[in-house]
Amino acid sequence: MIPLLDKNKIASVEYDIVLVGGVNVPMQDIMREAQRLRLERSKVVLDRMLFIPDFTFERYKKLQRSQLSIVSMGNLGAILANLFGLNSPVVNITASDRDFVNFLRDPWRHLDSAVRSTTNWFNLLVLMYTEDRAVLEEFDRLPYAKKVCFVPFKSDLDSAFFIHPYDVAGRPFEIAVNEVIAGSRICFDMWDMILNGNSTKRQPPFYNNTRVDYDDLVPADGRVHFYNCVVMVREANTNWLTRFINKYVPGNEIFNVFSVHGERKIVSQSKLKRKIFLNYEEVMVRPNFRAYADYCLDCVDLSLGFEFFKNPNYLRLPFWMLTEFEPVIDMTAIENTIAEINAARNTKKYECVLINSHDMWNTRTPIYNLLKGVLDIKCAGKWNRNTDELQTVYNNDKHKYVREFKFNICPENVNRFGYVTEKIFDAFRAGSIPIYYGSDNRPEPGIINPSAVLFFDPNSDNQELVKEVKRLKSDDAYYDKFMRQEKLFAKPAADYIYSTFQELANRLRQL
Repeated sequence: MIPLLDKNKIASVEYDIVLVGGVNVPMQDIMREAQRLRLERSKVVLDRMLFIPDFTFERYKKLQRSQLSIVSMGNLGAILANLFGLNSPVVNITASDRDFVNFLRDPWRHLDSAVRSTTNWFNLLVLMYTEDRAVLEEFDRLPYAKKVCFVPFKSDLDSAFFIHPYDVAGRPFEIAVNEVIAGSRICFDMWDMILNGNSTKRQPPFYNNTRVDYDDLVPADGRVHFYNCVVMVREANTNWLTRFINKYVPGNEIFNVFSVHGERKIVSQSKLKRKIFLNYEEVMVRPNFRAYADYCLDCVDLSLGFEFFKNPNYLRLPFWMLTEFEPVIDMTAIENTIAEINAARNTKKYECVLINSHDMWNTRTPIYNLLKGVLDIKCAGKWNRNTDELQTVYNNDKHKYVREFKFNICPENVNRFGYVTEKIFDAFRAGSIPIYYGSDNRPEPGIINPSAVLFFDPNSDNQELVKEVKRLKSDDAYYDKFMRQEKLFAKPAADYIYSTFQELANRLRQL
C-alpha cells in the first residue's frame, strides 16, 4: 500500500511529474494551485492527456512552454484547449465560415485591447471548417503560420485537413469536426497539428492477428452467389436475399454478392454481371477491411450497408432489417412484427444478461465493470463467461434465454453512427431493457424510441445510468411503466422499412 501524500508536501519531494486525476476544473485553476504549492508547471499533467494518441512528455512540455494562443471559428478552440489542458488565451468567434475569414483579415479591428494584449500573436493556431472550396482557398492565403481548416474534400493546400466522408457518416459536417477536435474520432496526429500546424493523418487504432475464416470464391446455390463472405454473413443473408429476389425479381438471372472478407481485387477485377457489394462491418477498425471504405461504388452495380450517405449506386439496408423482418413488401406484415416487438415482455426471472464472444474494442468491459455491483450479470457468451445455461439449459436459443432477463447489456462492437446491428433489436424482441452503447447513442433516429433504451456514455461517470438501473431494479411499478413505452415508433418504422424494401426490389430489377 502506497501512503497518500499531503499535497502541501509535494514540493519537498523529488518527482518527475504530478499527475492530476479525477478533476473537471479549468487548467488555469489547476496551474494557480500548482504555483501556490511551488510546483514546476511543466511537470503538471492531467490524467486524461495520457490517453491522447501519440502523447509523450516531451511533446507535452513543448506545448506548455510554447505559450500557444488559439483563434477559432465557433467553439473549436475551447474544445481543443479543454482536451489538452491549455493554460493560454483562446478566442472563439461565432460566425459563418466566410465571415470568419473576413474577421481574420484584420482581427485587431474587432478585438478589444485586453484580448489583443493577452493573445500570443507570435504562436497562434487558427482553426476553422468549411465545405466551400473557395473559402478554403481564401483562408489558405491568410498570413498565419499555423492554419487549420477542416474540409470534407481532398485538397493539396497546406491548411486543408481532409476529413473522410466515412468519418462524417452522413451527419452535419460541424458535428464530425467537433468530434475530431475533441479526440473522439481519430483522424490526425493532434500533437503535430497543435504544435506545428501539420495535417499528419493518423489511422484509427486496430488490432492485428484477427483471424477471419472465409470462403472467398465458393458461391452459394440458387440465384444469389456469395464471394468474400464469412460463413455467418452467407448464412444470415442467403435465405433472406434468395427469397426476396425469387419473390420480387422475375427471371432466373444470377446475382453476385461481394463483401469485405478477402482481397478487393476479387470485387474490382470480377467480370460478373449484377454485382452487389454488401457490408455490415465497421471497416476502419481492421486494416484488412479499410480497402472497402468507399463501398466499392466504382466497381459494382449496387452497394448495400448501414452507412447514411447518398449515391446513385447505394441503398441503406441495415443488418437488423434482415434479421427482424421477413423478406416481403407487405405493410401489414411489417406492422405486425413491429407490434410484436413493442408488446414483448420478459419473465423477470433473472436480472441482467450479457452475451458476446469478445470485447476487442472495449465497449463491453466498462459497462460490465460499472454495473456488476448493481446487477447480477450472467455472461453467457465466450467473453467473460460465468454461466453455461444458454448452452446446457436453453440449447443455444438466445431469444428464449434473453427473455428471462430484465436487462440486456448489448453494446455494438464499435461506436460508429449508423452502425446498428441486431443486438438492440434482439433485446427489444425478448422484452428485455437494452443497456446500449453505439451509433453515437442515437441508434436509428426516428425509428428507435431513445426513452426505451438505457445508454452508457464512455465520456461521463454514468451515475445517472446507475441511478436509473437501481430504480428500475427495485421499483416494479416503475419498471412496468418503462416497459409500456413503444420500443419502435410504429408508423415511422413501418414506413421506413416498407419503403426500403420497395426500393431494394426496384434496384434489383434494374440490374
